Amino acid sequence: MNNPFETIESRLNSIEAMLIDMKYNPNPDSTMGMDDLPIDIKEASKIIGLSVPTIYGLVHRREIPVIKRRGKLLFLRKELMEWIKAGRRLTAEEINLAALKTLER
Repeated sequence: MNNPFETIESRLNSIEAMLIDMKYNPNPDSTMGMDDLPIDIKEASKIIGLSVPTIYGLVHRREIPVIKRRGKLLFLRKELMEWIKAGRRLTAEEINLAALKTLER
């Protein structure tokens, strides 16, 4: 069985190397973009245009994607945008096109 302290040290060294690399080689196209950074409830409120109390209600009813850490609610921009898009209603033209495609099968 591996020594847990060696495992922890190895992981910390890996994290340290990544942080040093990010510091000296910033890459805007990296895998961790702005959409992946967590934001607080106030910023989420600005993005989706709902009040903070309304967002708390959505969280309570599990209707919005959220991350809970140490008593704080965190959101990801990308997930909020996907949540907004999921509630999009189709236009009459889009519904008609979907119906025609279904009939053609």
